[in-house]
Amino acid sequence: MKKIIFIFLISFFAANISFGQTAVEILTKMVENTKKVNAWKFHFSMSERVKGEYIKTKYEIKQTYKPFQVYMKKILPEPAAEVLYVAGTNDGNALVNPNSFPYVNLNLDPKGAIMRDKAHHTLLETGFLNTAILIESTMKKYATNIEKMVKIENSNATFDGKSCYKIVLENPNFRYIEYSVKSDETVSSIAAKLKVNDYMILEKNPSISGFDDFIAGNSILVPSDYAKKMVILVDKERFIPLQMFIYDDIGLYEQYEFTQVVVNAIFKSNEFTKDFEGYGF
Repeated sequence: MKKIIFIFLISFFAANISFGQTAVEILTKMVENTKKVNAWKFHFSMSERVKGEYIKTKYEIKQTYKPFQVYMKKILPEPAAEVLYVAGTNDGNALVNPNSFPYVNLNLDPKGAIMRDKAHHTLLETGFLNTAILIESTMKKYATNIEKMVKIENSNATFDGKSCYKIVLENPNFRYIEYSVKSDETVSSIAAKLKVNDYMILEKNPSISGFDDFIAGNSILVPSDYAKKMVILVDKERFIPLQMFIYDDIGLYEQYEFTQVVVNAIFKSNEFTKDFEGYGF
């Protein structure tokens, strides 16, 4: 009888283990689920290392991808600025209510120096899709070794009241390499081409003053990959990323948190216009 029970228990645990998801499967499902969603509503907290200090901000965000529309209202720190961007309108500019001097609405280039001041990313990279693309590109690049690079560190983590998988991706290949700049290339275009962060390139090459400077003929240092290490908390129910820690060769480079997330949010027809009720434009 004991032998029968022992065999049953072994079979039971073996069956459960076989149906358990690997870290790669979890990340793959997360990428697939995230890319399917067109409309989001969430609070977004970010901490980015800029010149050795961490700049922390928090926003309330509404977003759709088709068409690409973003409304952002700063929650922390004050003042509570608002930003509205709808692709194909306003001459490609974002409408900004600074809620401070000069106390008038501004039309600003979302990729311009003012909106990129002390920021790792542009307005156009806001939200979940950029996160999914970033992780997907890393997984594809190292497809033959990705199983060795990722692991489930905690299968019972929690964040924002949600049960999560804590996935760790360690990239032993991360380093800085020399890149010969071709004609018409800028820091931002090089970063987009290599799937890395343009602020990281700018930080590593202090002789370059801006993201859109034409630097043909120069040899610059670029990161081989987006990150040396990523720690991602994945919502078990919705398979979306809720928290991310990104590390480079120095340490923590950036941290992002998504809370109060509404997937497939339903917006009113005028919700991405400056006259929507409750906006301050």
